[in-house]
Amino acid sequence: PVIRADFKKGQVATVDALEPVVLVERHSFALRNLLRRVCADKARVDFDDLGEVRQLVLSGAVDYQATDMQAQGDRIVATGANGRVSIFGEPALVVNNRGDLRAPKITYAEEGWVEARDGVRAEFTRESGFSLMGETSEEPVRVTSNEARWEAAPELVKFTGRVRVWQGGDYLLAEEVVGEPELDQLTATEKVKTVLKRETAELTDSQLTAGEGEPIEVTAKKLIYKQARRVITYEGEARAVQADRVLRCDTMDVELDENDEFERLICTGQLVVDDPLQGKEVRGDKAIYVPGAEEIDVTGDPVILTDQTDGTELRGGRVIYRFDTGAAQIRSRPVPEPEAAGETP
Repeated sequence: PVIRADFKKGQVATVDALEPVVLVERHSFALRNLLRRVCADKARVDFDDLGEVRQLVLSGAVDYQATDMQAQGDRIVATGANGRVSIFGEPALVVNNRGDLRAPKITYAEEGWVEARDGVRAEFTRESGFSLMGETSEEPVRVTSNEARWEAAPELVKFTGRVRVWQGGDYLLAEEVVGEPELDQLTATEKVKTVLKRETAELTDSQLTAGEGEPIEVTAKKLIYKQARRVITYEGEARAVQADRVLRCDTMDVELDENDEFERLICTGQLVVDDPLQGKEVRGDKAIYVPGAEEIDVTGDPVILTDQTDGTELRGGRVIYRFDTGAAQIRSRPVPEPEAAGETP
């Protein structure tokens, strides 16, 4: 309804638009192709000496629509020289085909990246291809962090600073989380902690009493989740806790079945199993634990089983230890598979 233009040396220098404003940008060679459409309460456009847009500022209730995204906020600043758009709000919102991104400030670049700062909340739809550690529920993946960056080529989503990711009953804490859809991989580093919850409907009373229904909390320095292989790998001082039981080792692999349920845990390197409920400790080189089996299979050179009440030690090449009773079987270590003919040892 109201447009005011200021001229400098006969050319438009600034334009102010008041009362509801609609700005439409199209391809100069194909006017039917809409590039951007923006609605706001106010707009101010600054032009350079060549008549090109230097900066565009929109304020009020701003709705920004482009070919590959939509944004809402209280103020938008677009710079013509570098093709970047900053959206401000309490919070600002950017939506694309992957999900939603909210933060006080979000910057979008025509090169194909988006950055958000100062308190980020993101939500990925189930159709986006992202999932958290095998979670197959209809729940979206939700993330909070200090900062975030999305890149289009190669596709990458990166969250840094006090990152929390959750989906359904599972959640992940870390200082940095990077999702790479093309590699089917999620990586978390620094102060990594995950909580994996098991379904308890099919567990027996004895399994529930032994703590099998309790969530499994795992901490480590680094986590790598290979979604296609259904394997979660924890590296560096890995520590798993269920009820009062503790399992520590250098590297821990959590394998998921076809339904993305927790199928098996393999722990290697400086292994310690601590079971204070039974007063037992087991040390070895490698352990295999299957949820619901109520036992853990430990191998080593040697495996040492210690009764913490009287200090008694038992040693062997293999120990199968039961959590429900504290009983253990001492066996000989499994013989390695013979190498195929022609292979170099």
